[in-house]
Amino acid sequence: MSGYWRGAEPRLRVERVVGLDQVLSSMPKESAIAVLAQVLYGASEEEIGKRLGVTPIRARSLISKGISRLRHPMWAQAWQEYFDVDSQALLIDDGLRALIRKWRLEEFAPVCSQCGRRYTPEGLKLGARGGRPRRYCSNACRQRAYRMRHR
Repeated sequence: MSGYWRGAEPRLRVERVVGLDQVLSSMPKESAIAVLAQVLYGASEEEIGKRLGVTPIRARSLISKGISRLRHPMWAQAWQEYFDVDSQALLIDDGLRALIRKWRLEEFAPVCSQCGRRYTPEGLKLGARGGRPRRYCSNACRQRAYRMRHR
């Protein structure tokens, strides 16, 4: 066998048995919503608390408990399969997208200051949250707002 170390067996490709949507569905709903809102949309604890009807301190607790549950060895593999190491981004499949729609997580998406549309913050990476958050959904809205301010 060329390309393999002597005596090494080729690694078998295994399909996912448990999807991230199933892992999140097994968690308490508020905790799963809080984790996804912060990871996907960069929502603050205040915003999460307001939308869930809890205090920001309780929202922080929900996020913490949800993340610690996802770190459990039983669920860690399913979580890591959805995390693209190269781009440090979360991969979203059909099951997770359906869960996002079911729990109406789009409400946590930021709103464009110019046109009022909700947008997914592109470039939101797990663990790296440097710089100012975006205010506009596109460069066209950003430019339109600039022109209106300078008239």
